[in-house]
Amino acid sequence: MDLICHNFFFIFTFDNPKTFSNVKSILQSLLKESINILATVEDEDKVLIYWNKADPMGENQLRKVNEWKKKQKRFLHFQLFPPISKVYSNLMGRKFYNPVLHKPPWNYLTYDKSGPDKKMLEDNGGRDITLLELLGQQLNFTHESIDPKLHNIHRVRGSAWKG
Repeated sequence: MDLICHNFFFIFTFDNPKTFSNVKSILQSLLKESINILATVEDEDKVLIYWNKADPMGENQLRKVNEWKKKQKRFLHFQLFPPISKVYSNLMGRKFYNPVLHKPPWNYLTYDKSGPDKKMLEDNGGRDITLLELLGQQLNFTHESIDPKLHNIHRVRGSAWKG
């Protein structure tokens, strides 16, 4: 089963801030950007809520996003998590790597046909690349096309269409 494509949350509950601070760095070192981690930390008069998706840079940091006030019986912020539109409205110049194949009109590539590997030499644009560039301008990110074969990238769910 491909767990990355599902909306799973791994939830950790800590009974005191000291325990959380001891475990936090270990958790962060194990994080992948595609995994949702939620941690709650019991404090004297509140419960602190940490989440790893509160940063557009994908740095896998557990950041405090909210807290539950025990006496008032309410959250500090109305929404449990910050809105995605706020978190991902500016990707701060982040660079994404985009595996591409020569599939006109979506992608036009030039390959080195002299070698046995037929490595990708150049991305010559196409509909998908144009769309990525437009999104990059609006959301402040860049991208680089990469050859999936050179990076051992393959389809997780198979590559054949059966009609």
